[in-house]
Amino acid sequence: NLSDKDLAATKLTAPLRFEAGKPGVFTATVSNVGLRNADVFTVVLNRDGQQAAIVNGTNLAAGATRNYEFTLTPDDLSRLLEVSGCR
Repeated sequence: NLSDKDLAATKLTAPLRFEAGKPGVFTATVSNVGLRNADVFTVVLNRDGQQAAIVNGTNLAAGATRNYEFTLTPDDLSRLLEVSGCR
């Protein structure tokens, strides 16, 4: 049973090398698994449950997938990263 609008973060890709104090690019893959196009939404990158970065998304067709990039410069590498909040 598919929803009209349903976005899913399907993959998070990290840089091969990621060092404290140096910027790194993370790529979140978002898929529209709903029945209708997603006009306006946000993709949130969380770190230890706190928002680390946000990217605005627009016009993702039903069945389509798109990558969104986040650039982060960590102060330390001991915290967990996850993608959530696709809405």
